[in-house]
Amino acid sequence: MKKIILSVVILSCFAITKGLYSEEKKLGLGISLFYPTGITFKYKWDQKMSIESTLGIFQDGAYFHAGVLYDFYQINQGLKLYTGGAFLMQERTRKQKIFRGIFEENKSLYPGVRVPFGLVYYEKNEWDLFGEINLNLLAKDGLDANIGIAIGFHFYL
Repeated sequence: MKKIILSVVILSCFAITKGLYSEEKKLGLGISLFYPTGITFKYKWDQKMSIESTLGIFQDGAYFHAGVLYDFYQINQGLKLYTGGAFLMQERTRKQKIFRGIFEENKSLYPGVRVPFGLVYYEKNEWDLFGEINLNLLAKDGLDANIGIAIGFHFYL
């Protein structure tokens, strides 16, 4: 998990410096709440595509995802529907029964994929608000699926 966090920090620093030297504000930095809760980064590739990642905390461990978002339908001037796909790594703690009433906790990383579907409101390339429902498929010791809801914002640099 430390390697993943270090990679995200390095890539974020690169994207921030690239965004600072660009005339158009393309790099967003913000906060995501609920599932997941953490720091979120968004780089607008063009009018419809963007690269997004979130580094945060989950119920009992760390969380990271990175992927692509596609704005597929424009409702009005600033309001758009989007979907996408992402790679996901989630740390979970599992309790394993050793003896009567004695449990051992094991932390492990679960890889998976994430499919978000959401609504985003852009305000003149300065900030955005988003809300989404996401399907997460985790693969380790079988397939585990869960649904999450996230809301948040980005300020563009």
